[in-house]
Amino acid sequence: MTASELHRKLLFCGYDDLTDFLRNSPLNRYVYKRLLVMNSVFNDKLPIVKILNEIYYQCVRVRYDSNPGVDINKRYIEESAEWLGSREEADLVFFFVWVLMRLKKKLSFQEECFIDRLTPVVLHNDSKEMAEEMLMHMIEQDLTILDEFSAMPSPINDIPYFVGTGEDSPQIKNVRDFVLSLYYPVVLALESPKNIWRQLTNNYSHSAIENYIKLYENANDQNQLLERIEISCPKKEKVKHKEFFQKLQARIINGEFQPKNRVEKLDKTVIDESFGTPGTVEYNENLVRQLNDLNEVHKRERDDMVRLYNEQKTDYEKQIMRLESHHKAEIEKLQEQLDWKTQEAARTATPILPSLTEPTGEYFTIEDQIAFVKEKFSKPNADAFSYMIYHLAVDKKILDENLFRLVDSIDTAIRERDAKNQINIQEAGQVNLHSQVENNYHDAGYCDVTSKR
Repeated sequence: MTASELHRKLLFCGYDDLTDFLRNSPLNRYVYKRLLVMNSVFNDKLPIVKILNEIYYQCVRVRYDSNPGVDINKRYIEESAEWLGSREEADLVFFFVWVLMRLKKKLSFQEECFIDRLTPVVLHNDSKEMAEEMLMHMIEQDLTILDEFSAMPSPINDIPYFVGTGEDSPQIKNVRDFVLSLYYPVVLALESPKNIWRQLTNNYSHSAIENYIKLYENANDQNQLLERIEISCPKKEKVKHKEFFQKLQARIINGEFQPKNRVEKLDKTVIDESFGTPGTVEYNENLVRQLNDLNEVHKRERDDMVRLYNEQKTDYEKQIMRLESHHKAEIEKLQEQLDWKTQEAARTATPILPSLTEPTGEYFTIEDQIAFVKEKFSKPNADAFSYMIYHLAVDKKILDENLFRLVDSIDTAIRERDAKNQINIQEAGQVNLHSQVENNYHDAGYCDVTSKR
């Protein structure tokens, strides 16, 4: 694995499906439409999903640059061209990176240095006029962007271990690699001639290491990432950084790198009086313990919901495949049975049923379908419906923003509806409403169509 590949896994692993970019994001839909226009220059061979992933990776990457503004062409554009396999595509990526960063209301110091150096490289001749026109159009449409581009790290088990090089003999190194492979369940990748973690952390810079630790929200993931960085450090240098590694591990255990919003949600009313006196070590330890317990409860609930959603999605996909297979087989069977005379008789005979090509009444609209989804569908089924509409819109090249906003409104409507319908039963003898809700869906003749990303 190269430093570039590891960096992408840490900062923005990206999406595999275009729908994930387009849902609930007018900004991404605008960028997508612009990419479609530019696609003609590339003979309709532009890898749009890969381009979008690369745009956001580069936007996030700037924030973690220890040498902001230095050698932009080689460190960014040429590296991206090698990754994409095309200098033209890399130039297109940084054209959009420039536009998105200029759309931000406030730039960090790293971003200011980056934009200053990027502007003369990317913007020249016609591209400058086009970029400024696009930027003004986006501002007029009130397309907003977050103050900070959000990182999207890969699951911690996808981040391999790299053994540090040093003064060890090949025999000792082979034994060490074998022992590590027994204890660590993730892929053990032998280090390339260049120490990858040394490159990414700017020679094991303490501030750079802390920034990478903050990419993960879970304390266990943070500790595992620190372990990978520490193992990559050669023995002689590890002595110099030993105290830092120990203190950083203690800070992780104490929850110092937990997301602020997760800490702020801790309700003071639920703090037990047995915690002790506020400000004491005992009080802080008990508080951290309760915070970790709440995080574990949240994780279990989230994992259960994800598992349930995936099970339902898989089941619906299997049902659809079975129906499609059955219908296809029936059609092929009928086509084989019909000879020319039978087909001619069928064309000249008086139809017993009304022709399906002649509508007998009004069709239902997309607005009717969305209204029904908001009223009747569960959250997972509503998400599946939204994915279906987005996939169909992309396939048919229907890029009507009004349609996308209408579909995006489903999520908010479902949440508001479910919040009103929550029932709080304090005592035993609870009523199970789930089966009745499911029966209502089946009575309505519901069939969910979803698309896997």
